[in-house]
Amino acid sequence: MCLRGKTSTCLTIALIAVVVLVFTPTLLAEEQADHSLIQPQRWRNAIWAVGLFVVLLVILGRFAWKPVLRAIQAREQAIADNIADAERRQAESAELLAEYRSQLETAGQEAHKLMAQAAARSEADRNEIIAQANSTAQATLAEVREEIDQAKRESLDEIYRITADLATSVAGQIIRKEISPEDHRRLVEESVSELKKKT
Repeated sequence: MCLRGKTSTCLTIALIAVVVLVFTPTLLAEEQADHSLIQPQRWRNAIWAVGLFVVLLVILGRFAWKPVLRAIQAREQAIADNIADAERRQAESAELLAEYRSQLETAGQEAHKLMAQAAARSEADRNEIIAQANSTAQATLAEVREEIDQAKRESLDEIYRITADLATSVAGQIIRKEISPEDHRRLVEESVSELKKKT
């Protein structure tokens, strides 16, 4: 408390305290031995003691007090700087911690968002694949049906032709008459068209 700019006041207080502490017991002891305070020997001793004390104080003040005070002040300043540095670092650490927590929270939210997007994309892809599969299946089914219908038509046409040939052949044998190829073709076509109408 005394070391922050009030060195002379502290030294004065210390000097008074030392003088009081040094001379009070001496004066009290002498007073008890002899009740007369005006003896010259006592005053000379007191003056010598005060003089020696002042000389000692000057010597100590010049060679010891100033370096000791400077060392104490330097130590005090170093401690204050360390405290300020620690407080600054603590504030920076708290700021970094808050920033890291914010980044962590943002990363967590981003991860949830990405997971939700991936799930939605996966569901959309799944639905699209199912729709494509259904469409392909329907197209294939329609193609197969068309091929079946075409094969059926061709088979029926072949059956009609064979049936017509057999019918004309049987009829020709019955009639025992030969039919010209032109008549044969005409009869086959008529028979096929009649069969188609019936079915």
